[in-house]
Parts: sequence; structure tokens; C-alpha cells
Amino acid sequence: MAVFSVMPNRRISPQTHQRLSLAHCDVPAHLRTSADTYDVLYSVFGAVDFTEPRELLPAALSALRPGGRLVFATLAHHLGGAPAHPRVRHTEIGAKTPDGTVVLMRRWVLQEPVWIMLLDEAGFTQISTEVLPGGPGTRAADTLLVTAFQRVVGRPSDAMPYAVGPAARDIRRFGRFVSRRPC
Repeated sequence: MAVFSVMPNRRISPQTHQRLSLAHCDVPAHLRTSADTYDVLYSVFGAVDFTEPRELLPAALSALRPGGRLVFATLAHHLGGAPAHPRVRHTEIGAKTPDGTVVLMRRWVLQEPVWIMLLDEAGFTQISTEVLPGGPGTRAADTLLVTAFQRVVGRPSDAMPYAVGPAARDIRRFGRFVSRRPC
């Protein structure tokens, strides 16, 4: 099974590192050239948050094998409590580069129905969402957990997909990627 994962600020165990190679690449471009490669793609406040969804989601769909699953955790509302956008629109947020330079980044904080619409338009099926409550504090935010499937050829879109393997892939616009295939 191919593995595609981002592991920012996390150590890879020696056993895992022996089976994987690191690559730096643009995620949508990589996914577009990786048709039918992955069983699972996941993003935890990663590529889904920081990549134009109309570019990323079709690329993710094409990279998934039939029955493959996309799972992502994203903000259910902005930090500080401002509501998520009711349309496909990004928010510019301040960030710092590793050298301390202040930059603006685009972050897509969208309402649940907007994510469902985008996933449906991209061709995903069996889309489900769940809001996980955030903790206390001024910067606490609820998390929107979303799961969607690549349709299994020959099955109706509402049929349960076959089981997918245990390998997980994380996608993010730029970062350290773990992949058996070069980007």
C-alpha cells in the first residue's frame, strides 16, 4: 500500500522511516499525477484548510482508488468565534515563516453545507460530517470532521464501499511528505 502523509514537527519511528521516503511537493499537483494510488487521504488542519478546495478536492478524488476515503478535520468556525463562510471564500490570516517573517495565508473556513456541496461537485459520495466541540478559551474552536468516499465502480453511489486498508495519508499544500512514490 502506498503511503502519503505529512508529519510536521513529529518524529517518524525508525521502523516506519525504513519503509518510507520523504518528498517535498505541491499536493494538488502530486495528487493529479497519482491517479488511483491511495486508499485513504487525511488532513488535520492541513491542505484542506490552506488550498483552494475547487483545486484540491478533484485532485484528491482522482488520487483515491475506488472505495477510497478522504477524511479531514477543519475549523467549524474561525478562531475567536466568527462564523464560517457561507460561500466558497478564503480568509487571510497572519502567520510567521520559520525565519520569523510575517506573511498572510489563505485559509478556507467554510460552513458544513458548503463543504458538502464542494465534495459533491468534485464527485465524492457518502459524505458525512460531525462537529466536535472545542475546549474553553478565547482561541478555542469547534472542529468539523468530514468523511467522503470515492465511488466504487459498478456500485450505486449510496452503497457501502469495500473496506479500505489501515494506511493513512495526510495532505497539505507544502510540507514534509512521506510517500513511496516521488512527487
